[in-house]
Amino acid sequence: MAVLQRQYDAAVTWASGQGEEAQGFSRGALRAMVEKGMLNMADLRVIWRSEPIINGPQVLRTEMPAEFKEDMRLFHLALPKSYPEIYRQIERGGGAGYREVTHADYQFMVEMRREEAAERRRRR
Repeated sequence: MAVLQRQYDAAVTWASGQGEEAQGFSRGALRAMVEKGMLNMADLRVIWRSEPIINGPQVLRTEMPAEFKEDMRLFHLALPKSYPEIYRQIERGGGAGYREVTHADYQFMVEMRREEAAERRRRR
């Protein structure tokens, strides 16, 4: 809102980056503002986009039976194609599907949080 009211020259927000940019993409803050009539995307200019930032993983307890964990893994990997409408409802508009990840996929976030905590300690 501050950008639209010319209080700021630029801002950062979250958007899916998928779907029509003119509609505020498929979901996120821009989409919500467009749907509420608060924003016409033609009034903004996107000046930078990050690489996709992965969401938090879906995990199961290690104590769960291996067969159940495998069923859940296969279900989620197949969901976007097998049941696209259910997938769209879960993801509130769409997404790029699910994929298997490991701790290594999140290492950059772990390091970023460590740096952030170290900086906070230095400021005290």
